Amino acid sequence: ADGQLGIVLVLGADQTFASGVQEIVRAEFDPVANVTVEETTLSFSDNPVRQLFGDVSASAISGSFQEGVVDVDRLIQISPIDDQTVPEDTVVEIPFAVTGRTSVLTTTPRSSDVNLVPVENMIIEGDGENRVLKVTPRANVSGDVELGVVLTDGVEQTVETFRLTLVPVNDPPSINPIAKVTALENQGSVEIALEGITSGAADESQLITISASSSDTKLIPFIGVSYQSPDSTGTLRVRSNDNLNGSGVIAVTVTDDGTVNNSTTIEFEFEVTSVNTAPVVAPIPAASIDEEVRSAVTLRAFDEDIPADELRFSLGDGAPEGVSIDPVSGELSWTPTEEQGPGNYDISVIVTDDGTPPAQTEQVFSVQVNEVNQAPVL
Repeated sequence: ADGQLGIVLVLGADQTFASGVQEIVRAEFDPVANVTVEETTLSFSDNPVRQLFGDVSASAISGSFQEGVVDVDRLIQISPIDDQTVPEDTVVEIPFAVTGRTSVLTTTPRSSDVNLVPVENMIIEGDGENRVLKVTPRANVSGDVELGVVLTDGVEQTVETFRLTLVPVNDPPSINPIAKVTALENQGSVEIALEGITSGAADESQLITISASSSDTKLIPFIGVSYQSPDSTGTLRVRSNDNLNGSGVIAVTVTDDGTVNNSTTIEFEFEVTSVNTAPVVAPIPAASIDEEVRSAVTLRAFDEDIPADELRFSLGDGAPEGVSIDPVSGELSWTPTEEQGPGNYDISVIVTDDGTPPAQTEQVFSVQVNEVNQAPVL
């Protein structure tokens, strides 16, 4: 009415009036009549209008021409996303909002460094105005990466970017599990392979040490470790005590020189299977006895198994007539006859335990029977 044009947005198909103006809606303008539009008319304050056009007199505009009238619902925007700083190997979930005709909006992630964050590890979830960006960095990597979310309605697009900083974290060292190990009693040293030894991550070059301990030092008193850092393999040498059997737990600890998360411990069972040990018989010295005189000797024997087995004594084949032995006490007695003297005899003694299966020890000793002069009989 006053000859001044209050809202004139002259926009070409590839032009933008201000941040967020994304699409052109065509309308007919008559310098005398009001503006007629196909959709909702957006009225801006006169300041930005004057910045573009200044004061435009209605008389300076003649004829009919097309003007761009912006639909408020067509403005597409992404809420700001702050920079993020997290430890490496951390999954980050970032909420954000979008505006515009949400039914036609699509979002696409971007990454400036796929070695830190691959695009396929950026998942955008949700619909409507509220969305969530879920970022999963590659394992055991650190550094800075610029990430972004691209929003488009099929015609125009906008991008929101932010920086993600992955702070290095010491990964604990690793070692492969060890299955149960079985050894025989009195077997001696057993070698056990250590495999899969690492500092925890490929980008961590650290000094590694290995130690081992036993839950039963009576059964397993000795564990030796052979390892050279940074090798991925090593060896344990385990020796159980003689004549003992049972089970113990061996713990193997791998340590790197990091200040945190610097050790890993694995455990495995070490079983010593019982092996029946034959009894031990004390040496029996040679004896000299007289005929027709009772002589006796008690044999000494013991069992090295723990717990010790019960022992039984017996005579071996070929024992002279009249020789006897007590099966429990081990007392051997003999009264040689007149006919048996003089003479030399070998006597075999057998000691048997009650283990499974039974074990026995045989020992042979010599006996000399002396002739005894008998007085004449009248």
